[in-house]
Amino acid sequence: MQPEPRMDALVGTVLEGAYRITRLVGEGGMGAVYEAVQLRLNKRVAIKLMSRDLAANREALARFHREAEITSHLGHPHLVTVIDFGTAESGEPYLVMEYLEGEDLDHRLRRVGRMPIEAVVHVVRQVASALNAAHDQGVVHRDLKPGNVFLVQIPGEPDFVKVLDFGISKMKAARTQLTSASAVMGTPNYMSPEQATGMIDDIDHRAD
Repeated sequence: MQPEPRMDALVGTVLEGAYRITRLVGEGGMGAVYEAVQLRLNKRVAIKLMSRDLAANREALARFHREAEITSHLGHPHLVTVIDFGTAESGEPYLVMEYLEGEDLDHRLRRVGRMPIEAVVHVVRQVASALNAAHDQGVVHRDLKPGNVFLVQIPGEPDFVKVLDFGISKMKAARTQLTSASAVMGTPNYMSPEQATGMIDDIDHRAD
């Protein structure tokens, strides 16, 4: 088995002749996020590349595919837009998303501490709008937390919210159950009681 390549080693490479990776933005449990350029349009995009080890895991790969499907079909202004989906020459699947400039809510809170109530209401309304669209389609996010609420700086619309990461979402009508009855998934400090106790069948929109 070949060793997992260093994530920053991909900088400068081109995925499927379409996307040149220019910068490593960050790494996480699922893989890494890069800044890239869509060569045909010379457009800046973000690419989420799954790690090779996880790509070999059928359930993890199914979750990655689900994230692509959910975020591309919901089409809400406060949900991150997925542009494309593919597989790198080395075998790792990737998502191509709109590139967002700003900071997530977790970093904002660490930087400024308590936010003014007007700012809180502004953010919460946008998050609620995005979740309402997801819930209307039978999708429960299941990992809503400050780190998954991104605040984009758009001229005339400061702190425009984008809700990120539907990787562990639950679809009420899904034919394939990706979480075993005893599995606990999510971020402990932000889990609903149903999630924390593994009551998978009882999780609905109220968990968000």
